[in-house]
Amino acid sequence: MTVPPGATALVDLPGAAPVEAGSGTHSFSCPFRDAADDPAPVAIVHPFAAPA
Repeated sequence: MTVPPGATALVDLPGAAPVEAGSGTHSFSCPFRDAADDPAPVAIVHPFAAPA
């Protein structure tokens, strides 16, 4: 990311403490979960819907 001169940015990534970045170009990374490992979506049933 690039922070303009005279500015700061608060970088808050999962699994790490927030970091304040000063002006300039910065690169950050963090662990992530592959989308294929996401839990299955939960079905939403309207309370007035007819039983299936």
